[in-house]
Amino acid sequence: MAKFCSKCGSPVDEGAKFCKSCGSPIASQPAQPQYDQQAVYDQQPVYAQQPVKKGLSKSAKIILAAVVAAVLIAVVIIIIVAVSGGSDKDDKDDKDGNSSSKSYEDVLEETLKAYVAGDFSGIFDNWLFGAYLKDICDAQGEDYSELRDEIKGESADVADEVEEELGKNCKVTIKITDKEKANADDIKDFESEIKDDWGVDISVTEGYVVYYEAKYEGDDDKITTDGEAELVKIDGVWKVYELDDDVATIDF
Repeated sequence: MAKFCSKCGSPVDEGAKFCKSCGSPIASQPAQPQYDQQAVYDQQPVYAQQPVKKGLSKSAKIILAAVVAAVLIAVVIIIIVAVSGGSDKDDKDDKDGNSSSKSYEDVLEETLKAYVAGDFSGIFDNWLFGAYLKDICDAQGEDYSELRDEIKGESADVADEVEEELGKNCKVTIKITDKEKANADDIKDFESEIKDDWGVDISVTEGYVVYYEAKYEGDDDKITTDGEAELVKIDGVWKVYELDDDVATIDF
């Protein structure tokens, strides 16, 4: 590295002790310190790399929300099924026309409609006699299948007669004109009568004698009749016990 006289500024040879121009002594320059770059680098503080926190993406949040919703829906369904597990019998009863939610008016009208349509199941399910037919046959030594077929044949005869007189597609509507509710003594007498006639024990909670007006209208003709029916409620279900109607009548 070139040197210069500190007094006059002239160049000075390497190692000269005096300036050639002004004779001034040349002051020795301190050696420049040498730095170990690697050592300096090694002495730099090392910082631990902090993990980068990343939030859920929008699509991941949507998927997570869908999974949670599906789980909640499944839980709700399981609870509903568990709570309503005992309703299978009630559903079957509804299908068979034996729903406890039906009023005695509904049962009466359904029975009349079953008559004109030749719907034996509808007749049989709504009749008290049908509900206890097996017990009656056992008590009286009758053949269940034979008696059931006999009733089925009679119901078909009624439907044929209605079609012959009124035509096909006969519709039925009823209007209750009067009714009498059975009291405790009436119910007790009725239960005794059933025991004597059928040989079976039943427990009646309610009973009505109903007077009604029925309109039967087919494709060819229509008629209006006055009828009377006796209905009883057993195990929460209304049943027809007796029916006096010019159109829909079967003698049990």
